[in-house]
Amino acid sequence: MLKNGLFRSIIILASGTALAQIIYLAFIPIITRQYGPEAYGMMGSFMSVINILIPLSALSYPIAVVLPKRTLLASLLVRLCLWLGGVIAILSLLLLAFGQIVFPHALPTDKYPLWFWLLIPLMILVLPFQLSGQQWLIRTRSYKQIAHISVIQAAAVNILRVGGGMLAPLPVTLVGITAAGYVLQAIQFFVRALKAGLRVKSRTFRFNRIKRVARHYYDFPLFRTPQALVNSLSQSLPVFIIGYYFGAAEAGFYALAQTILGAPVTLLSGAISNVYYPRVSEKVNNGSPIFAFITKSTLLLLLTSTAIYLVVILFGPWIFSLVFGEKWHIAGEYGQWMAIYCIFWLGARPAIDSIPSLKIQHYFLAYEVTSMVLRAAALMFGVLVLKSSLGAMAVFSLVNAAAYFSLSVMVMVMSKKFDKKMVKHVD
Repeated sequence: MLKNGLFRSIIILASGTALAQIIYLAFIPIITRQYGPEAYGMMGSFMSVINILIPLSALSYPIAVVLPKRTLLASLLVRLCLWLGGVIAILSLLLLAFGQIVFPHALPTDKYPLWFWLLIPLMILVLPFQLSGQQWLIRTRSYKQIAHISVIQAAAVNILRVGGGMLAPLPVTLVGITAAGYVLQAIQFFVRALKAGLRVKSRTFRFNRIKRVARHYYDFPLFRTPQALVNSLSQSLPVFIIGYYFGAAEAGFYALAQTILGAPVTLLSGAISNVYYPRVSEKVNNGSPIFAFITKSTLLLLLTSTAIYLVVILFGPWIFSLVFGEKWHIAGEYGQWMAIYCIFWLGARPAIDSIPSLKIQHYFLAYEVTSMVLRAAALMFGVLVLKSSLGAMAVFSLVNAAAYFSLSVMVMVMSKKFDKKMVKHVD
């Protein structure tokens, strides 16, 4: 990680992401005072749905775009992603229509209005453009382009949120602008990818070729998609369960705490992941040792994250009340507990990014299923036994921290085995 090329790439991405995060954070005190906890909780629920849709929209094939050595194969993967997005979006729209006709009371429209659900097919259609475009820019190491898009996205979306809050500070306004932001981001990533060499129109894109590419990278839909889906579900459990049992305002407190505490994770893990993933993939392809690389990266991130989150653990409620208003004091209490698992969440980033290259996604899937069950059990223990939203978050945070720590250890063990295997192969 200390090599100059890797460090420069991280700095470029981190600077762009940092500026974007600064823009987001600068607008949050205004937005929280305009919309209130209920609207913020609705937006948090929508973004949790988006996180669930990300692996489903193209079955995780966008992640594979950086892997092929030939540009044509990578372009075929992008074409496959777009096709899948279109088909899945149409199926989801038909499913919603069928459900409303046959089971008109199946959707909880009292908590989430119909317009909320109708945004889902649109997001499924848009996400493959955003995901595949971003991965293409990572493939071509267009890190400045990614940083530039992050800044434009942050400024545009938050200006629209504040403007919408001045005209109509309603949940539909906040959620609708958030959805429009994903569309804007998809357009930017895909247009830049086309300029960076992506080809989506070619006579060589026959169905049989795309089918062969899909089969070659079968482990992404077979293992990565269920793993990512389970992970998204487990991470979305708090906002859904807290919102259902304790109300939209409590979900809003959690959503704000998640936004603030997730900012350092987004800044550092996003930048490092975009550079680290292709680098560790290259090392594995070349048969180079990776255990030391993963271990040093993990320890560095653990030390960094501890320094970042210690202040929240000590002074969370006071900070949230001062910055966002007195009514957000409870969000600071949530943040004190959530900061504990954020330390290990950020520290586990090198392990997560090493999994596809080590081809241990089946182990990762087993881990995700187990950890999701434990996280759900922790939340329900807080709901049913402790009967407290803060108690539920405390237990959830401790279980989450233990889960991320065990994941890092598991990948280190696997990387050690890989190194030994490479040594024997050379001998």
